[in-house]
Amino acid sequence: MIVSSITAVNRLRSRVCLEEAADPAFSSFVLGNRDIVSLDLREGSDVSPDTFAQIRSALRAACLLKCGALLGSRDYTRRRLITKLCEAGFPRPVAEDAADAMEEAHYLDDSRFAKTYVASHIGDRSLARIRQDLKQRGVSEEDIGEAFLAADAEAADRQGSLADAEETQIRAFLKKKHFDPETASFGDRQRLMAALYRRGYAQETIRRVMGGGEQ
Repeated sequence: MIVSSITAVNRLRSRVCLEEAADPAFSSFVLGNRDIVSLDLREGSDVSPDTFAQIRSALRAACLLKCGALLGSRDYTRRRLITKLCEAGFPRPVAEDAADAMEEAHYLDDSRFAKTYVASHIGDRSLARIRQDLKQRGVSEEDIGEAFLAADAEAADRQGSLADAEETQIRAFLKKKHFDPETASFGDRQRLMAALYRRGYAQETIRRVMGGGEQ
């Protein structure tokens, strides 16, 4: 392996590019300047297997620190955390290894994230929208299902349900739009129904809340 280039990212870190890297995932990565100096990495220099092992070790240590900084300020799903780490310049194998370590230490938990997310947004988003949000963040169907069950059980304790929460949101939306089922025209109904449908509410639920005259 040969160091083909070293380019400054900021005053503390630089991007290192390797030719003929033992692992293609390590053909380009961002490393702290102190580590670059201590490992004697220079453009055109050879990288021995021992030095490469030290590079991986330095990257892992820096990646774990980055995980601490990220998770210290907010929760992430496993997929989102790995994406953030890769965007910061860490090779994917290093990012995945760090995510494994965070899961083992219980700092990263998709199931917990899903339950928190559902509880936080059950009052302002449709169930379909929440499900879509979680799937886009890489949460499994199993964890999403468990999160909805937990939220439904909590709602039941308050003599309510997730369906009630959706209907409350729809009523609030219609009130904001000054909807009157007695005077609304067919066109007004259709526009409001379309707007609610785009937000993920089921047509049956929309029609039930809007009342008669929707045909």
